[in-house]
Order: sequence, then structure tokens, then C-alpha cells
Amino acid sequence: MTYPSRTPEARRAEYLRNIEAVKRREARRKECIEYARRILAREIGCQQADVPIAMAEARFKQINLRRAIRSAQQDALYPAACGDYESGLTVRQIAEKYGFDRGRVTAILKAVGIIPKFRAYCKNGHEFSGSNLLISKEGFRRCRQCSRDNSARHALKVKASN
Repeated sequence: MTYPSRTPEARRAEYLRNIEAVKRREARRKECIEYARRILAREIGCQQADVPIAMAEARFKQINLRRAIRSAQQDALYPAACGDYESGLTVRQIAEKYGFDRGRVTAILKAVGIIPKFRAYCKNGHEFSGSNLLISKEGFRRCRQCSRDNSARHALKVKASN
């Protein structure tokens, strides 16, 4: 089986993609080494700048790259998310404010010991319980009355346009 030879443009494009991937990996590595320096500084009880980079690189090898980035993000989000949740913001609002997905914010709040509450009412004031509660295929809770209202509103628009 023979493969068609790639054009010089295709080879150049692949070469540039590979260079970009290497740059991204190196940037992530530097971020993780800085995170390892921060951890070591906390453990030793000194300034982050005083921790030798070689020592941080050794620590970095012990830490999973993905876990280190996630932990660094969570370290920054812990106090802010907890304070915002206590002040009345919802998980969705906190996620939008800090650029995280809702699952991550919920996990952070649970790790701190705050268990996010489900809303008792929809945005139009209908109660989320009994026969008024719908569970979507994705697992989201929906208000049956609001769904009916939206369907009726859509039917009127379709009827008016015809």
C-alpha cells in the first residue's frame, strides 16, 4: 500500500501545528512548576522565589499535570466561591463569574463542606415539586407549567406567521 506524498504546504502546516503543541505543553509545564514552587514554599515556610527550580521540578514529577492545574485553579476559587455562595449567588452565577463549569464549582463547594441547595421554585415562581417537576433526558429539573407556557407561546407564533 502506498501513501500519496504530502505537498510541501501540508508538511509545513503539520510542522507548525507540532510547534504550537510543543509551546502549549511547555507553557503548561512552567505553570505546574510554579504551582509546585508555591506548594513547597508553603511546606517549608519560605517565599516562593526562595525555592530552587530544580527542587520544584523534582516535585513536579510527582504531581500529575492535570491535577496540578485543577488544584491551582481551585486554590484561587475556594475563598471566592464560598464567599459568593454564602452571599446568595447561585452555582451558575459563580461559574459564569469565574469561568468554570458548574460541576467544578459544585465540587469545590462540596469539598469545603457546603452542599449546594436545589432551588424550590423556577424563575417564574412555580414550585419544583410533584406533578409540576419534569426531569429532562440530561437530568435537569424543569418546570412543567413553564414548558406548557413556552409551547403555547411558540404555537401562537407559528399560527401568526402562517
